[in-house]
Amino acid sequence: MCKVRIKGKFYNTKIVNIYAPTESANEEQKEQFYEDLNRCCDQIPKHDALLILGDFNAKIGKNQPIN
Repeated sequence: MCKVRIKGKFYNTKIVNIYAPTESANEEQKEQFYEDLNRCCDQIPKHDALLILGDFNAKIGKNQPIN
């Protein structure tokens, strides 16, 4: 999770870039990720614009062929 706050003339913009656990991750890891994301969003001032970018089901590595 990476956060950037851009200060603007009329309002600020908070950008949060995330890569969520894949379906193969255990439930505890998934729940912890979304708790962290909620905590991050709760800390953003209400008058800021919020953009959440990234991959909500990231998977790294080679794709395995489907037979």
